[in-house]
Amino acid sequence: MNNLFGGNGALPLSENDVFIKFDLSEPLPAQIQLASTLLRKSQVSRFGAKVERRAHPGKWPLYLRVLDAQEQGVTYREIGEVLLSNSKREKSGYDYSPRAKVIHEAATHLTFHFPPLADDTFLGTHI
Repeated sequence: MNNLFGGNGALPLSENDVFIKFDLSEPLPAQIQLASTLLRKSQVSRFGAKVERRAHPGKWPLYLRVLDAQEQGVTYREIGEVLLSNSKREKSGYDYSPRAKVIHEAATHLTFHFPPLADDTFLGTHI
C-alpha cells in the first residue's frame, strides 16, 4: 500500500488528535463501536463532557438578518447597533462589531453545515 501520510510516513498529530488503528482482517462494526466508546471517554476525560454541536433554531432568525444585512453591504458596527444593542450600552458607545462578526461567521458556517433535525420538526412546526 502507498504511504498515505507522505514524507517519512509520520502522521502529524496535534494535542487534540487521536490515532486509532483498525484491523481490516477483523469485523469492522465491533472495532468502530470500540473506537467510538474510547473517543467519547477521551473527550469526557479531557474536556469534562462530550463535545457536541447543538442546533440553536432560536438564533436562526438573527442569523438570517445578519446574513441579509451583510449581503446588502451593512457594516458589522451598523449590524450591532441595530440588531444587538440595548439602551444602556447604546448610550455608552459600546462597539458591537466583534459580536456581529462572530454571529455572521456562525451564520455562514450554518449555511454550509446545516444540522439534521429530529424527525420532521422545523422551528417548532411540522412540515
